[in-house]
This record gives sequence, C-alpha cells and structure tokens, in this order.
Amino acid sequence: MKMSTMSIRWKILPLVLLGPVIIGGILAGQWINDIRSGAEEAIISKSAGIVLMAEATQRLPKMFPRSQRFRVSLPKILLKSVSPPIPS
Repeated sequence: MKMSTMSIRWKILPLVLLGPVIIGGILAGQWINDIRSGAEEAIISKSAGIVLMAEATQRLPKMFPRSQRFRVSLPKILLKSVSPPIPS
C-alpha cells in the first residue's frame, strides 16, 4: 500500500500509539533515576550516623577517666557531652 492511497486513520494510528509509549519510557526513566538518588541519599545518611556514633565513642574515654567510667550514670554522661560543665 502506498502512503498516498492510505486513509488518514491508518496514517495517524502509529503516531497515536507511539506517543504514550514514548511518554511512558520517559516517566519510567525519571522514576528509576529518582529511586537511585533516594537510595544514595539514604546510604549517605546512614554513613553519617555511623561516623557520628564512632566519634562519640572515641570521645567518651577522654571525658571520663578509667576510674569514673562505671560510676557515672547515663544522664550525667549525656549532660556532660551536650551542655557545658555545670559548676559545683
């Protein structure tokens, strides 16, 4: 069949079917990209938390001598690590 003898319906049909397929492909690509970037941000956030915990445990022996480590309660540790020293 020649294009000149085809009806307008058969000429437009491939375009009408191809449009949603192209749009679906673009949206799927954007969705995959968004999932990848979200996963990367989650890994970075977890890594930052791990580093902060490691730094906190590294500072703990400097804050309390070995003789005081097991005598100090948890609220005192938290107060000392968060706020400035309280005068006695």
